[in-house]
Amino acid sequence: MSMLPLTACASPGQTPGTESGKNGSVLVAYFSCTGTTEGIAGGIADITGASIFRIEAEVPYTTADLDYNSDCRANREQNNPKARPAIKDMPDDLDRYDVVFLGYPIWWGEAPRIISTFLESGDFKGKTIVPFCTSHSSGLGSSDRNLHSLAPDAVWIPGRRFAGNTAKTELEKWISGLDIKFDTDSDTDMDYSKFPLSEGKNGQAPTIRLSSGYDMPVVGLGTYSLTGDVCVNSVKSAISLGFRKIDTAHMYGNEVEVGRGVRESGVPREEIFVATKIYPNQYGNPEAAIDECLRKLDLGYVDLMLLHHPGTNDVKAYKAMERYVREGKIRSIGVSCYYIKEIDEFIRQVDIKPVLVQNEVQPYYQDTDVVPHIQNLGIAVEAWYPLGGRGHQKELLNDPVLTEIAMRHGKSVAQVILRWDLQRGVVVIPGSSNPDHMKENISIFDFELSDEEMARIAALNRNEKHDWY
Repeated sequence: MSMLPLTACASPGQTPGTESGKNGSVLVAYFSCTGTTEGIAGGIADITGASIFRIEAEVPYTTADLDYNSDCRANREQNNPKARPAIKDMPDDLDRYDVVFLGYPIWWGEAPRIISTFLESGDFKGKTIVPFCTSHSSGLGSSDRNLHSLAPDAVWIPGRRFAGNTAKTELEKWISGLDIKFDTDSDTDMDYSKFPLSEGKNGQAPTIRLSSGYDMPVVGLGTYSLTGDVCVNSVKSAISLGFRKIDTAHMYGNEVEVGRGVRESGVPREEIFVATKIYPNQYGNPEAAIDECLRKLDLGYVDLMLLHHPGTNDVKAYKAMERYVREGKIRSIGVSCYYIKEIDEFIRQVDIKPVLVQNEVQPYYQDTDVVPHIQNLGIAVEAWYPLGGRGHQKELLNDPVLTEIAMRHGKSVAQVILRWDLQRGVVVIPGSSNPDHMKENISIFDFELSDEEMARIAALNRNEKHDWY
C-alpha cells in the first residue's frame, strides 16, 4: 500500500518536501506462514493507508517446521527464549514511519521468535507500536507485553487478537478506538477522474499533480517506432510546439535519441517531463536496467519510470526503482498494462504506490471498469494507443460517429478522441513525427465535448484490444 502523505507540492523541476502530516506515516509489518495474519495485515493497511512489509525468514518455514506434535523447528525456537531466526531484510527507511502495526500468529502462547529478531534489528525509538495477532483458539495473552523489552524506547499500545475471518468493519472499529488519527486521504487533493482542462490552452497542456508531489502534463509525445535522427528531430519539434512530456522505453531502442532531443531543444531540462520503461526481461537485474536507462537518456534523472508490463520479478524490479527514488535518480514510478487484479495485488507488495498506470485505452477499448478503479486508488491513468494502435488507426479515424462530432466542432477526429480521453481523466501520449500532427494533438483546449457527445463515444466501446497485453 502507499505511504501516507510525505511530500509537499512540487513542479517537475522541484524536489518535494518531506513534511509529514500530523501523524507521520504508518507501516504494517507482519509475519505469516499460512496467510491468516497476511489477510488481517492487508485489511489494516487498507484502512489506515499504510505501507506494508512482510517479515520473511531467511530460511522459509515448511509444513514440517510447523508440525507442533513433533520435535519441529517452531517448537525448538519457541522453547528457546534466545532463539533469533534470521530474517531476509528490514523495511527501507524505517525511520520515516511513526506508527508500526506489528502482526504475528500465536505460537505456544507467544509471538514467534522471528518477531524478536525484527524488533532487535531496527531502531523503534519514539515510534508507536500496535501489536495484533491471529489465532484460531489462543488468545493474545501476554505475547505483546513480552515484546516490550525488545523495543523499550517505543510507545506500546495494547494488542488485539483476531480470527482469520474477521470482517473489515471489526478492524475499522478497533482502529477507530486506538486514539491515533490516520490521514487516509489520497497523497494529493487531485481527483484523477477530472483534469483542470480550463487551465490549458492550445500549445500548452495543463498539468496534474502526481502522488509523488511532482506535476505532469496531461498531453505528451509518444516515441514508439521513432528512431535515429527522426526521433531526435521529432522530440525537438514537439518541444518547440509546446509539448513538455516525452514518453520512451527501453524496448523502443531510442532512449539515446530522446535524451539528445531534450538536451538540444533549448528548453531547460527541469521544464520537461521524461518517462521511460524497463522491460520484463530486465526485471531479474533491475539495477543494471535502471542504470542503462539513466546512461542512455543522459538527463541527470528520470521524471517517471514504469514497469512495461507484469512479469517475473516485477516486484523485485519495482523495489529497485523505489531505492533509486530515494537516491533522487528517479522522481516518480509506476506501471504499465496492469488491470484490476494485477494492480490490487501489486500495490500490497510495494512501499511506494504507483503514481500512474499506462494501459491501452481508445474508443473501441475503453477499459470502463479499470480506469475508474485505478483513479479511485489515487493513481493517474494514461493511454497508449489513444488513436487506435498499430494497424487499427485508419478504422478509428474514419468512424462515422467520431467524424460527425469532429465536423460539429471544426476539429479532426484525432482531436476529438484525445479530448474525450482528457475529459475522462486519461492522460494521452499520441505518437507522431509530423509537426503538423503534433500541433493538432496539443490543440485540444479550445473546445469541449458535451455530455451527449461523450455518451455517444462511450457507446462505441467494443472491448476490442489491439495488443496482447
